[in-house]
Amino acid sequence: MEAFDFFDIFLVIIGVYVLVVVCTMKATGKLTNNMLVGRNVKIETARDPKGFIDAIFKKTLVCGIASIVCGFGDLINVTFLGGIWWFKFPVMIVYIIIMVWYAKASTKAQQDYLL
Repeated sequence: MEAFDFFDIFLVIIGVYVLVVVCTMKATGKLTNNMLVGRNVKIETARDPKGFIDAIFKKTLVCGIASIVCGFGDLINVTFLGGIWWFKFPVMIVYIIIMVWYAKASTKAQQDYLL
């Protein structure tokens, strides 16, 4: 197993974790200290936790699903297709674009609803 295989498995695990965390937050309506909320956010004094959850829910689903799809896609590429570069490159570019978009959306939502 190569280093990229471990990275791909890591992406899938992170994607599943993100989906579980965001679905739990949506179901309970409560924020927790996890990777979806910045370190500088005091959950006890957050202005509108429910508004934040509503604002970030669908975007976080997209982020989690993208991690799973990109992880599995690259794992299949490396394992069964021999690591075709023209497949790997666009998958990683799309993943990076989604992560940058999510980081901006998450920061804006934290500023609007939590800080």
